[in-house]
Amino acid sequence: SQFIGMGKDFYDQSKSANALFESANDILGYSISDIAFNGPEETLNLTQHTQVAIFILSACIFNELKNTQNNISQFAGHSLGEITAYYAAGVLDFESALRIVIKRGQLMGEAASQTKGKMAAIIGLSEKEVKAAISDVDGCAIANYNSPVQFVISGEAAAIDQANELLKGQGAKRVIELPVSGAFHSPLMGSAVAPFKTYLDQFQFNNASHPIVLNRTAMPEQNADALRENLSLQIQSPVRWIETIEFLSDNAASFIEVGPGKVLSGLIKKTNRELSVQSTSTHEAVDALLNVEV
Repeated sequence: SQFIGMGKDFYDQSKSANALFESANDILGYSISDIAFNGPEETLNLTQHTQVAIFILSACIFNELKNTQNNISQFAGHSLGEITAYYAAGVLDFESALRIVIKRGQLMGEAASQTKGKMAAIIGLSEKEVKAAISDVDGCAIANYNSPVQFVISGEAAAIDQANELLKGQGAKRVIELPVSGAFHSPLMGSAVAPFKTYLDQFQFNNASHPIVLNRTAMPEQNADALRENLSLQIQSPVRWIETIEFLSDNAASFIEVGPGKVLSGLIKKTNRELSVQSTSTHEAVDALLNVEV
């Protein structure tokens, strides 16, 4: 979802966004705003920069929306985005959420370096077809249930290679090995869980203002202690996004994607074409949204 120039229009036009980027620069000890606005692309694409930049911009966008949108009923975030959902629901303040994003990336990176893991996106097969194809492959499982026709598998490199060939043979339209450093949202992240849980103990977690539908369970949660526990378990658990959208759509027909890009908007539409979905990647898009009753 990241792109060179992301957030520059918010930084230039919003005092709140400007303040958040500058605060993040101070906390990080380097200029994430310069990396996000000017690149180079290979620097922005480094995981530790990508995750931080996406979180900061998402927080900036939500701050623009929160004072005028009074009909928010629920929150959800995909993987990293779940921490943005915590921020939006008042579970974490900005600095705490940013520090947690940084530590999460570090620990997932360390777990990845200790294992030989891969991820691959599978497009054009159903959940049943993907599960059937990989059922006899040890060390491979679905990590992201993104849409009814898009899944991500994660696990040991050799197992993913074997699964990819089986999935191609089953008729997958595309099998795309992801340019990531490890097998995220799989048991290979297990070594990161305990140290992350310990790290989270130093932060204040509040009850959520509105239910957050969690990746791990696809169920709503507002309790501060349960939300704290969830964050460490989430990094080795599948992202159950299809079920999340189905749950959310039982009580809402309108969705706003908060953050750069339109990836989640596309996944939501593939899950349920009847839903209204609006993205907010630019300040212009946010202005347009604020002038339309949602």
